[in-house]
Amino acid sequence: FDKRFKGDFDNTRHYQQLEDTKTSFLGYEELSCESEISTLIVNNVEVLSVNHGDRVDVVIKETPFYPEMGGQVGDTGRIYTDHGSLYVEDTQSPISGLVVHKCIAISGTLNIGDVVRAEVDYEKRKDTARNHSATHMLHAALREVLGLHVRQQGSLVSPYRLRFDFTHVSPLTDDELLKVQSVTNQKIRENIEVFSIDTTYQQAVDQGALAFFGDRYGDEVRLVEMRDKSESIFSLEVCGGTHVGHTGEIGYCHIISETGIGSGIRRIEAVTGKAAEEVIVGQRLVMQDVSRKLHVVPEQMISKLNELIGNFQKTSRNLEKLEREVLKQEVATLSREQIQDMTLICGRLNTSSNELLRESGDWLKNEILDGVGVIVIGAILDGRPHMITMATDSMVERGFHSGNLVKKVSHLMGGGGGGKPEMAQAGGRYPEKLDQVLAEAEKRIKVWMNNP
Repeated sequence: FDKRFKGDFDNTRHYQQLEDTKTSFLGYEELSCESEISTLIVNNVEVLSVNHGDRVDVVIKETPFYPEMGGQVGDTGRIYTDHGSLYVEDTQSPISGLVVHKCIAISGTLNIGDVVRAEVDYEKRKDTARNHSATHMLHAALREVLGLHVRQQGSLVSPYRLRFDFTHVSPLTDDELLKVQSVTNQKIRENIEVFSIDTTYQQAVDQGALAFFGDRYGDEVRLVEMRDKSESIFSLEVCGGTHVGHTGEIGYCHIISETGIGSGIRRIEAVTGKAAEEVIVGQRLVMQDVSRKLHVVPEQMISKLNELIGNFQKTSRNLEKLEREVLKQEVATLSREQIQDMTLICGRLNTSSNELLRESGDWLKNEILDGVGVIVIGAILDGRPHMITMATDSMVERGFHSGNLVKKVSHLMGGGGGGKPEMAQAGGRYPEKLDQVLAEAEKRIKVWMNNP
């Protein structure tokens, strides 16, 4: 979402003295109006005027700017006169009935008492209204598809996208998600009228209105209603936000994602209007690019990808088989040193994975399974040194501990490790130190073998 200037609204003490300075909100019907500056605040200090470059909290007597509330972000726009102009970066309501415009002075000078023109950014407000109405419609669609247990747990409505949190125990299936989107867009195409009326909270609840997630409501509330062509209620919610006049204004609602954010809480993110068009166009461009690279028409992309994936998996299996055969030959060349009745095998291998390195250790351990011995092997994997130490059961019975060994030597390659007496492994940061680590491990094992 957009970065907007945020003032210090955590501490509302400064605004308590402005409690009698109420603001008349005209933003449901008007997106611009004439008003008068009643308060200018810079750095929590009331001032008489502001000049170009000042960041200022502005209170005007009447405003069309909607303050951030109920998940809907605050409006942006301009407050200006012939001799000065402010850009409204955000709108907040730190105490009930008071609307504070977070501004930066972009030209001239403005003073307390100036008669100003206040204009909301029309496009952003309309996009926000589209997303807010779509949020209500998604809520209704979710309850229709999943059940009446679905309850809103939070939301964020901006000009660019919407986020809706709701109760549901499991991820939505692809079919459920498509159904929710389909129901929402069907109601959009029906161009349902969106009614907003003021009523009492009790009357709203008596009519079946939804009111959720611990919101505090006064005696007077705003009720947002959507009825379909059969006059049956599709959505009825207590909401103070701004909305479209008819659902057709939303254009299209496109769900981007559905995820879990907590126990029994799911989250849907979606876009509408121009943003939905941009997402679909972007997806189309990606599909066209992939289609060209695969040299097939879009309808054949899935079958072509399945064919390529199958070929890749077959090739990978063949390469792994070949690497394993080459590795077996390399393992066979490692030196075997006999110390008393114990065998020591130590060396460096060329392999592509830690799994194959461990498998090499298993081959060597099986080779001396009936005897007494230790294996120390290492490799460079993805540019980093790795080592594995394995010991036969007889060595472990005599007191040898593979984990203790790797702990003592792995620091030389800038890493660490550990494990059990019979097997341990370590990694590091310095590939050029691998040979030194293997040599040090071999030295320590020989000392132990000569003095177990």
